[in-house]
Amino acid sequence: MKNQEIEVVIKKNLLKVNKPIQYLGNELNVIKKDWDSAKTKLCFVYPDKYEIGMSNMALQIFYKIINQNTDHLLERCFIPDKDMIDFLKDKQVPLFALESTRPLTDFNALAFSFSTELSYTNALLALDLGHIPMTCKERINDDSIPIIFAGGGAVVNPLPLSDFFDFFVIGDGEEVLEHICDVIYKCKYEKKISKYDTIKALSELDHIYAPSFHRSDKIVKKATFSDVNNKKYLVEKPLVPLIKVVHDRFSIELMRGCPRICRFCQASYINKPLRIREKEVLLNQAKAVISNTGYDELSLSSLSSSDYPQVINLLTELDSQCNHQHVKLSLPSLRIDTHSLEMSEITNKLKESGVTLAPEAGSQFLRDVINKNINEQEILDTIKTAAVNSKKSIKLYFMIGLPGEEQQDLQAIVNLAFRIIHYIKPARNKLTINISNFVPKPFTPFQWAKQDDMETINTKLSFFKKELRHKQLELRWTDPKLSILEGILTRGDEKIGKLILAAYRQGAIFDAWYDHFNFEYWMKAAEAEGISINDYLVDHNPEDVLPWSFIDTGVKINTLKNEYQKALSTKR
Repeated sequence: MKNQEIEVVIKKNLLKVNKPIQYLGNELNVIKKDWDSAKTKLCFVYPDKYEIGMSNMALQIFYKIINQNTDHLLERCFIPDKDMIDFLKDKQVPLFALESTRPLTDFNALAFSFSTELSYTNALLALDLGHIPMTCKERINDDSIPIIFAGGGAVVNPLPLSDFFDFFVIGDGEEVLEHICDVIYKCKYEKKISKYDTIKALSELDHIYAPSFHRSDKIVKKATFSDVNNKKYLVEKPLVPLIKVVHDRFSIELMRGCPRICRFCQASYINKPLRIREKEVLLNQAKAVISNTGYDELSLSSLSSSDYPQVINLLTELDSQCNHQHVKLSLPSLRIDTHSLEMSEITNKLKESGVTLAPEAGSQFLRDVINKNINEQEILDTIKTAAVNSKKSIKLYFMIGLPGEEQQDLQAIVNLAFRIIHYIKPARNKLTINISNFVPKPFTPFQWAKQDDMETINTKLSFFKKELRHKQLELRWTDPKLSILEGILTRGDEKIGKLILAAYRQGAIFDAWYDHFNFEYWMKAAEAEGISINDYLVDHNPEDVLPWSFIDTGVKINTLKNEYQKALSTKR
């Protein structure tokens, strides 16, 4: 079906679906480049709904880089809502890009960006809706089908998806994506070689893992973007959605990487080294975004925003700039040992929803195990300072299932919660305790660690539900089934591809959405494929070669082993 036909069918039936404006591609600052004069035609496919994907920072960055800085073209595609999915299937209309309403098959390449492993099956849905075969083997010799590749933090271990993507970009994409477009154009239009040979040529590039052409001796090195203060890569005129999205604001990225290296945190390890944006660069970007968008809220984004070297000065100047334009400035969660009185006063002024802090563990032993360099007195003092300055709620995040955990460590979370209530008196701030389940991640010191099974997690949660009862307390927790699934996918090998495909065929989509997630689909798929879920939760010998060891994220394997050994040898 041609784009003109798609456009007619869609516009004729738009009022029959929910939030129809999300399918029109008429947002503020949209770029519609001339199709015929563009070189490589690329579609950025975000494997989730529009209201999630439009807040994605990678989308905004790549949209600018390709459309403003090159002769190539980049359009967008998201997973439609359920009613639109049914409509497309019923009318046999292929999934299309928003800017041109062209079907995905019209593009030279499709670039998927994964923020979470829980959207893996959504990618298969996108291919299915696009009338595109799902596996590489079915597509690789068909030049009429686009090259399909993926990137993002959730595919730093690409093996579970290796059946479905022609290649993967490992690491930062700012400089790599333009190079990929150049190679595709040169191969297709200048050398006039096949898609098969184009993918083979791409497989020779640094930072690229192409499963069909991977040599056993090739180490794929992570791409690291260092030019963070270059205006060429700064988004100053972002796309602005015309409907309310989940994060209805623009995020200013303070720095990439994190100076605090918690042993469980994959993001801090795969985003080394730390790269800091200059204060004036950030202030100028914020000023431009406010001027070009009409956003009434800006937020600051990084793994540890309160560790930004000039954070107080930056917040003060940004707040003044935003107030002048009647724009709110919001803050992410803050690190406990940097939460000074001055920071608390600013936080109270800026954060409407209260203070969010992440001690991660209740006992000093486990905080030492994970390399969270804070003590209980710092936690208490930080929260008391926050309570003195505000009557707003205080959110605390803890993790259960960490290496070396015993019952006394769970009790320590309970004890700390009640100690906080007593310590902040006479303040009566609501205290929200959020319990998440530890998921071992590749490329961290804990990649060899065991993950709790379902029964163990449920036993621990039952303990907290019984013990954490108080009129000032609210307990929240992550669904154990979601954590189990995430654990299987993040440390999966090539065999997990069969599980993903089988689960999709069972009906698994939108697993990151609580109202859509159904673990039974995955259980049935595992049984059908003869895969034992618990096999992917066990601990590993640090001397064993892990499936993803051909990826080099810049952190030496011996460094990870040494950190793991330090964690295991921590004394109570």
